[in-house]
Amino acid sequence: LPNIGYLNTVPPTVPIQGVPSQLPPPPPPPTLPSTPQIPPSTVDENDTETIQTILSESDFYKSLADPTITLHIKVPDDSSYSSWNFNGQVVTLSIDAMTKIKALKQKLQSELGDMPVNKMQLKSPSLGYLKDASSLAKLNIRNDSKPIELVPKIRGGRK
Repeated sequence: LPNIGYLNTVPPTVPIQGVPSQLPPPPPPPTLPSTPQIPPSTVDENDTETIQTILSESDFYKSLADPTITLHIKVPDDSSYSSWNFNGQVVTLSIDAMTKIKALKQKLQSELGDMPVNKMQLKSPSLGYLKDASSLAKLNIRNDSKPIELVPKIRGGRK
């Protein structure tokens, strides 16, 4: 077999025809426009957004001055559920912050003409539907929270 390793023996200083001996330098990085600096005197204190952080269940419970929470639950105004007292009222309940959502539904049951707990869904404007196994403290629900909406579970799909 012929020795083809002779291509590797060309010294690097010998220019190869058509190939530049050195690569051109890389282009400089693009310059970004500088962000304008706002003087502290023009910052509007009322123009800030409050970001609420979710505390752990135990930390939230410890942060409460009073562990009893007063909840306002909006009941729909729907005459088709007349046996369940759906008259558009707001039911107010005082309950411990460590209470699970399922126990809250059981307490709400007597106010609503013995509506079955498994037919109730509680919906928070900020959290969506509340799961039965969660406690009010786990969800960080406090006295000043927005009213919770009661939504009946409806069986069936599209019509």
